[in-house]
Amino acid sequence: MPSIYVASLADYNCGILHGTSIALDESTDLDDVTAQVTLMLEASPAVESGLSCVAEDYAIHDYEGFDGYALHEYTPLSRAVSVAAAIAEHGEAFAVFLNGCGDDSVDDALADFNDRLCGIWQDEQDFAWAEFEELFPEAYQHTGACDWVRFDPEAYVRAHEMDGYEFISTTSGTAVFTPAR
Repeated sequence: MPSIYVASLADYNCGILHGTSIALDESTDLDDVTAQVTLMLEASPAVESGLSCVAEDYAIHDYEGFDGYALHEYTPLSRAVSVAAAIAEHGEAFAVFLNGCGDDSVDDALADFNDRLCGIWQDEQDFAWAEFEELFPEAYQHTGACDWVRFDPEAYVRAHEMDGYEFISTTSGTAVFTPAR
């Protein structure tokens, strides 16, 4: 499950590690996350000890469970929450896909992901064989039975790549996407 560690910058600048770890999933509400950050800032040891006048700035100092998606220190909490929800729902393939979307909104990237995703296979060759079987069932039946019917899955994948298909490797398999429009 995705989580972020949000730190108080006032405390950090005073040499004090003060922050809160927040678990995120598809049901996490941005208002709840903001409230947790506000409570953490209000409990600032730097302000309580007089080292700082106010603690109002924060940064994401650590995160985990984002399956390859890169958060940054100043990623808005709203984006972190929506990315975590989408990853919790769609998995690692979406996290890797989102990395290639730049600053697109999560909703736009999710719509593109859903429109373009063909499926997830064990690997690229598994995709090629599955399509070959679906598109040419009679030829597929003969590939192992006779020498004159051959299928080259690597060439099939290369042809798809030249046509604009994307193959994204994840720990759970290879996600295949149709060309971008």
